[in-house]
Amino acid sequence: MNRLTWMRALLAGGCALMLAATAAHAQTFPSKTIRLVVPAAAGGPTDTLGRILAQIMAEQSRVPVVVENKAGASGSIGVGAVVQSPPDGYTLLISVPDAITVYPQVKKNPPYRGEKDLTPIAMVAGTNYLFVVGAQSPAQTMKDFAALAKTKSLSFSSPGAGSSGHIVLEMLRNRLGVEMLHVPYKGAGPALQAVAAGETDFSASSPITIKGLVEAGKLRPLAVTSERRNTVLPQAPTMAEAGVPDFVVSAWFAVFAPAGVPEPLADRLHEMVTKAMRTPEFLNRVNALGLDIDPIGRREFAQMISAETGRWKRLIESANISVNE
Repeated sequence: MNRLTWMRALLAGGCALMLAATAAHAQTFPSKTIRLVVPAAAGGPTDTLGRILAQIMAEQSRVPVVVENKAGASGSIGVGAVVQSPPDGYTLLISVPDAITVYPQVKKNPPYRGEKDLTPIAMVAGTNYLFVVGAQSPAQTMKDFAALAKTKSLSFSSPGAGSSGHIVLEMLRNRLGVEMLHVPYKGAGPALQAVAAGETDFSASSPITIKGLVEAGKLRPLAVTSERRNTVLPQAPTMAEAGVPDFVVSAWFAVFAPAGVPEPLADRLHEMVTKAMRTPEFLNRVNALGLDIDPIGRREFAQMISAETGRWKRLIESANISVNE
């Protein structure tokens, strides 16, 4: 055996041993506490969903799954903490699109790139956006609101500059062909409260986030960006029913790991998450939140993230949105 052949054989043997070790680690995983980072405040939809998932995963794997809230900067603080963690499967992230496919697009110097710095594990649930006005607004329908916006100066509040909620509102403003003042807040709750108090005229968020204020008579739903009416607030028409066709925009809740997680371990994590998602407890509790559950494969989800990142980028550029601070 010449030197080159010997080196090739040694390299091949080393690679085989590494793959075997990685596969063995995936089979015995997990053996210690898993940390699930929520890049949002406690009590919100992402936190609620994360805690449901963590509880069931812990019961099934027989290791603790601890939820850790790291809110702030459109979710980028929590995402940044996960990006910097070892890719050993013991630090996970549950997030909405804002911090993954949107925030890096509107920052001049983003601290991370979702596609490059994270490993998609599983899409857990989906939802849509609901447009609302305050109960004191004269607008009863989306057509009323469009007409009102063309006759007087109105404002809209968002969960933060560069958030997906901000961009969806900009999309509608562009579609209606009206000018409105954007007022960013720190989170969906304050943005909606601003509409309820009459500080702003318009906003959007997930139906489950809005439900309480609608039932309290403080907000009036105008339309939802889904193909079908939402079960949480079925009185709200779809955008097509409200006279704005081809305006279907969805959002998701998904689990990620740091970049560099070996494929067998990423597949094992996907298996753990989807196993929890198939339990009656998870299905019942998540359906009660008005969220959709439509599991897809890990690689299919990664392709979806890539396509969505490009879509948000085009929308952000067309709306000339930037967050440079």
